[in-house]
Amino acid sequence: MLNTQFITARKLLREYKQVVEDVRRTKKPAIVTSNNVEQVAIIPVEDLKDLEMGKAQKSGQALLNLSKLFDALSKESNIPVDLATNHNYYAWGGEKDNVK
Repeated sequence: MLNTQFITARKLLREYKQVVEDVRRTKKPAIVTSNNVEQVAIIPVEDLKDLEMGKAQKSGQALLNLSKLFDALSKESNIPVDLATNHNYYAWGGEKDNVK
């Protein structure tokens, strides 16, 4: 954790404004510890936005990978094309839904 400052929860309580200003100004995260155990991190808003964007991109990539896998499986096996609309029929029997 390069360029990361560690502060105690007590210091955060006493010097809240200074800690937040330091993180904002220097763009260096602060890890808040309690009893020498890391509890939370205070990070610049820009870093949070970057993290959220990265998460969204990973989620999108995971969905794309799943889609590719399903596409490959459907070509290799006899998965019904109407599985999405008639999953109950294929799982438990009964009547098919005629959803269009």
